[in-house]
Amino acid sequence: MKTATIADTKAQLSALIAEVKAGGEIVITRRGKPVARLVVEPRSTPFDWSDLREGGAAAPESGGLSVAEMRLSRRKPSRAAALPAAASGRAGRAVG
Repeated sequence: MKTATIADTKAQLSALIAEVKAGGEIVITRRGKPVARLVVEPRSTPFDWSDLREGGAAAPESGGLSVAEMRLSRRKPSRAAALPAAASGRAGRAVG
């Protein structure tokens, strides 16, 4: 495992990245103590868009609800909507 100071890393970043891409690992040091590590980024699996294109099937842990249904179920009713019209002070008033 190769080490490089912060100053060396700043000056040679492209070369160090090429070395890491080839399978190396770089420990970056400040005053002789390790502070960071350059390692290759693991390959991510591509996102499978077909799940969304097929109607957005609900995740099993959601209880069979779609995203829209989950959002609606989490909304709190507004206070005015929960009170009868007379109690909210809106009875008989013209809106506008």
